[in-house]
Amino acid sequence: DVISDLKYLNIDLKDDFAITKSNVTRMPERIQKTKIKITQEDKNRIIKEIRSSKNFKSFVNAQEIANDIVVEQFGATNKVFNFKYPEFYSRKTYTEINNYPARLFISINDKTNILEYQKIED
Repeated sequence: DVISDLKYLNIDLKDDFAITKSNVTRMPERIQKTKIKITQEDKNRIIKEIRSSKNFKSFVNAQEIANDIVVEQFGATNKVFNFKYPEFYSRKTYTEINNYPARLFISINDKTNILEYQKIED
């Protein structure tokens, strides 16, 4: 369930939302990708939470992202990481859900009210 998984990322949708697309693939790991249309208020609140996080990092270009040690360490910890990439905000974590290791990602584009969620079970 996407909404319960969002809690691992400390994301709580307070307003109405609509799942606009969802896709699950398997091989060799299970990958779920879901798009959720959220309100402007939820979008603004989530972005504010990401930006005010203690470990927030903002990247200007792909080279900065490639050189960042925190991005490289992401897969080895269950901390929640908060980023601003050139075109979107992102929150990521690595955790265990129902005894399966899982990488969870959300992203919010600056120009839309679509929250993109991705779950990869290893």
